[in-house]
Amino acid sequence: MMPFALNLVAMICAVLVWALICWRALPEDNGGRAWVLIGAGLAPAGLNLAGATMTAMEHTPHIAATLMIVAGLQKWVQGRGVSWMLVAGILLAPALRLEGLALAVAAAVVSGVERPKLGAILGAAALLPIAAFMVFLSGLGLEPLPSSVVSKLSDGISPSGGALAQFFGGVTQNLNQTGGLFWAVLSGLLLLSARGVSGRMRGAVLAISAAGFAHLVLGRIGWMDRYEAYALLMLAAGLIMAGQWRVPSVAVIAACSGLLLWQQKDFIDNPRAIHLQHTQMARFAQDFATTPVAVNDLGRVAWGNNNYVLDLWGLANAQAREMRLSQPQDGWAGELVRAQNVPLVMVYDHWIDEGLGPDWTRLGALRMQNPSGFLGGAEVQFYAADPAFMTSLTAALRLWEKGLPRDAVFEFAEEGV
Repeated sequence: MMPFALNLVAMICAVLVWALICWRALPEDNGGRAWVLIGAGLAPAGLNLAGATMTAMEHTPHIAATLMIVAGLQKWVQGRGVSWMLVAGILLAPALRLEGLALAVAAAVVSGVERPKLGAILGAAALLPIAAFMVFLSGLGLEPLPSSVVSKLSDGISPSGGALAQFFGGVTQNLNQTGGLFWAVLSGLLLLSARGVSGRMRGAVLAISAAGFAHLVLGRIGWMDRYEAYALLMLAAGLIMAGQWRVPSVAVIAACSGLLLWQQKDFIDNPRAIHLQHTQMARFAQDFATTPVAVNDLGRVAWGNNNYVLDLWGLANAQAREMRLSQPQDGWAGELVRAQNVPLVMVYDHWIDEGLGPDWTRLGALRMQNPSGFLGGAEVQFYAADPAFMTSLTAALRLWEKGLPRDAVFEFAEEGV
């Protein structure tokens, strides 16, 4: 409940900062005011602010911090000095998500054109949280860049193509998604808007546009459209602030909002889907099996789990990530599970595919009736990786099965009966 409450507070903050940006951008003419107000109403509703909040992760606070930077730049453009919002946003955005560094550094650069010392201080403030976190990870014996970041940057791209092929593969992957395509169009419109403004406004517009292009070519998007929400709102705010290309900008924002809302209709059932699958997996692992467990969709199973959780997808395990991505041999997951002495495996078979351990014994499958929502699959296979645990795991499954909610069904395999 606490993560969602924090996200709700962040959403309210984001809406208030968004309203401030739009209010400051209101032009004198009635026609211009109308376009600003239309964009002001469309963007928060349609560019997945509410959807990001429902994930109860760090995305909504990152959106709020990003909009604070835009609002701070807007105040600086209007000749009202460096605001606390600009400083706070530059500190918070990179600390919340690594891609926040793009806008934070760009804002520091444009501020430093007139006041180099200020720009240097703001740039250092943007880099400090990330540098400190990398030092912290290294001190724990981990890679300085989180495995989850490396994994998502590599997903869907062949590791054998070289750096250039991976670069273009990532850009193509982003542009093949609705959010990525509109992201590119909004970044382009904002770049064109720089031609119609001058002075500090041009610097601010170029900074926001550069941040948009930077993530588009270097980052990844998708996963319930939550990764692009901050950038779409950032770019929309930049266009409203610039006051150029009003009709095309509002048209693109409207089209993007409509398509994203249509895509997100399936996300309405996400709480049900998570409850029927991930919550039940966590309940079995923590309250019944009480053993180390291997999964390929880290999250609910790991939350509050006192036993070791092996992440086979590699978001939290560099060794698993490297084995999965570097042309793995058949049964690679079995080798990793064996090395970590994990007796229980709960996975989507099609995610691991040939990597499944050949010596695992299938216990059964957790299936969702009337599947809907955003999940890795409607069926999770349960395996005993160690034959010595077959009897105890089967007995635990029998007890756990009695408490399954409606529409969650566990079908035992013949070997597990």
